[in-house]
Amino acid sequence: MSGRRNPGAGSPRPIGGAACAATGLAGVAGVAGLVALVALVALVTAALAGLTAAPVAAQQVAPAVEDLRDHDVTFEDGALSASELDELDEATAELQDDGGYLKVVVLAEPVSRYDDARAYGDEVLGGLGGDGRVLVITPNEVGVASNVDPADEVDDAERAAADALGDGKSLSTATTAAADRL
Repeated sequence: MSGRRNPGAGSPRPIGGAACAATGLAGVAGVAGLVALVALVALVTAALAGLTAAPVAAQQVAPAVEDLRDHDVTFEDGALSASELDELDEATAELQDDGGYLKVVVLAEPVSRYDDARAYGDEVLGGLGGDGRVLVITPNEVGVASNVDPADEVDDAERAAADALGDGKSLSTATTAAADRL
């Protein structure tokens, strides 16, 4: 989920081919070549599916929850710059209090696996457990999930964050605007 981590990706190694032919196993090389071709097609298909499904996969709840266990902010690659992350991390850290945590999820794409940003935030909040709030910011909406604030305050917080973003304010300003209503 987070651009903080760069998990290493293994690269495929050639199978059979010249090694099999060199050992005189031409029939095996043909079978190995066919297996290699099928494996290559499967690998390319999986890679292409991964490229087109990246925002959907990133909107899975478990990776967001995992990252938010160690951080106050998580995000999809490309959703914000390093300087925006630093500013948002600092602002969100200052908004933590005894009345419940505040976590922020910044998505690069609109929510697609859930009804809206609040519904996605509700799932993340449930995964985190405890008392708190999850602010979800997407390119087209803001959602706040909370198990400590009244519904009218949650609505006000969403509007405040959306208004701040609509006025061209920073993500940290929008987050602070939402927190001020809760």
